[in-house]
Amino acid sequence: MQKILQGGIIMSLIDITQFYQGYTSVKHLGYYFPTHDPRFDDLSRLLLNFKDGNRDSSKLWIEYATKLLGPHIPSWPGGKKTIIVRALGHIELRASGGKSLDILGKKLDEVYGTNCVYSPTWVYKKHEIPSLKGLSRDARRQALVDAYAHITLNDDDSKLPLNYLILDDVITTGSTLFAIQGAIKEKVPNARVHAFGLCRTYDNFSNPTNINPLLLKALHGKN
Repeated sequence: MQKILQGGIIMSLIDITQFYQGYTSVKHLGYYFPTHDPRFDDLSRLLLNFKDGNRDSSKLWIEYATKLLGPHIPSWPGGKKTIIVRALGHIELRASGGKSLDILGKKLDEVYGTNCVYSPTWVYKKHEIPSLKGLSRDARRQALVDAYAHITLNDDDSKLPLNYLILDDVITTGSTLFAIQGAIKEKVPNARVHAFGLCRTYDNFSNPTNINPLLLKALHGKN
């Protein structure tokens, strides 16, 4: 989960693929505590600032995520690049291009463009959905039924094992990831789907407690 090197601690991506059936990989950086949780911390606040488009906070997350995520972007022969898309907000139908996640996707494209391309319009929503905040896992999945769709590809491309990387800011129940995965698989059945979230909502049963302070220091370049 983390590597100890001389001169400081270098964070690694946290692998939670085991909880996401059908995904090739699902990884994240840290943990999010909601504002109503007494454990709400500075990292969680920094993540909310990212979601709100705060320039300074977004820059910290984007620079660090780009550095850590880059080596994990899958590549394979034949000239086909990993397609990067992002999760959409509840009232978004298509990626605007101006959200913090868009900027992250563009940065990954810019730095690792030999392996990937940011193509946010490949996945879209057919209709708005209610806010998922505070909803149970079942309610979230119900709200997302048939919400996401994938553009139609030509027959040759739709049969390929194309690589996809889905970007999200907070992974909570995974309902959005499964909805996007379903939309991708419907049009590209052989797709290899990966996902990356900046944070995962904390639970008391399986998450280490010392990650966030270390990650906060790393984001500020103090490791």
